[in-house]
Amino acid sequence: MKIRPLVFWVCVFAIALLVLLWFTERPNENPVSSHPPADVQAEFENSRTIVKPTREEIERPSHRKITVKPTLAATNPTPIETKEERTRTVLAELNDVPITFYGRVQDQVGKPVVGAEITGSVIIDNGVKEGTKKVSAISDANGVFHLNGGHGESLGVMPRKEGYALTATQTEFKYSHFYPESRHLPDANNPVVFKMWKLQGGERLVHFQFKARVPCDSKAVRFDLQTSQRVESGGDVIVSVESPIKTKPTEKYNWKALIQPVDGGLIPYTGRMESVFLAPEAGYEPEFVVGFQKDAQAWSSRFNGSFYLKAHGGGIYGKIDVGIITDAVKDGFIPIMASGYINLSGSRNLEIDPALVTEAKP
Repeated sequence: MKIRPLVFWVCVFAIALLVLLWFTERPNENPVSSHPPADVQAEFENSRTIVKPTREEIERPSHRKITVKPTLAATNPTPIETKEERTRTVLAELNDVPITFYGRVQDQVGKPVVGAEITGSVIIDNGVKEGTKKVSAISDANGVFHLNGGHGESLGVMPRKEGYALTATQTEFKYSHFYPESRHLPDANNPVVFKMWKLQGGERLVHFQFKARVPCDSKAVRFDLQTSQRVESGGDVIVSVESPIKTKPTEKYNWKALIQPVDGGLIPYTGRMESVFLAPEAGYEPEFVVGFQKDAQAWSSRFNGSFYLKAHGGGIYGKIDVGIITDAVKDGFIPIMASGYINLSGSRNLEIDPALVTEAKP
């Protein structure tokens, strides 16, 4: 009776051992993946909570040692352009411009000046080279010429011919892109016109120049241009100024001045006095008034102007520069300056021949 339980447990153990050996040796037809199913992975990703670091955690210094592996960029860094290199680059882009110029030379009545010698001065400043280069041309039967100056920043043009004097005031032309508003754009169909005066021969002229002081109370002061002196009566020009006796540098004020030739008139002109060769026959105003109100936007305490002058009913023609300084008051008087040339023969010829010019004498 005691042997049967023992046999029973031996059988159970044998059966369990056979089952274990069966499952151990049999290959698994559906191996288990180390990765979760796609739907489980997606659910896991969507359920994750992303925690952003706080400002304190970002700014808190870290004591961890960080090793940065060298990269190709660190091994071969991109060269940084220096200030000098950048300047050269900019100058090369903006100042190294093709210089082509078309011009025409005419005299005072519009006739072409044939055979005029044209000298061009090219200014070069491209970051590599700096200096000037000369080019030249000759005006043709129509007074037309063409200059090819290579590359540069600007061009100066100077026409010359024996028996002529240049009256044109615009002789410098910018090609650089630094000057977009005043940059010269050459046009063969629209050449730049240069005026030259065909000299007729100078006549006797008197050169005058003086400095004086006139009162601020509008009192008229007369000047004799033949002697460059202030006179009590007669004279050739009358000047009066109305301005404050005391002025402050930080304050504007009302002032005006009157310039009046004796029995004649004035015509303002612009340009160089040396380029004025003939006084106009008509168009003179009996007086010229200059001045500023204190609320004027372009206010100034000074005046400088150039005029054709006619006096004594046409017995005198001339050219005169006048300067007035109202903020230099001393004892109720302000300074004025005048200089120029007059022809006492009644001729309008104002050509300057040094051999025929005399100085005004008291």
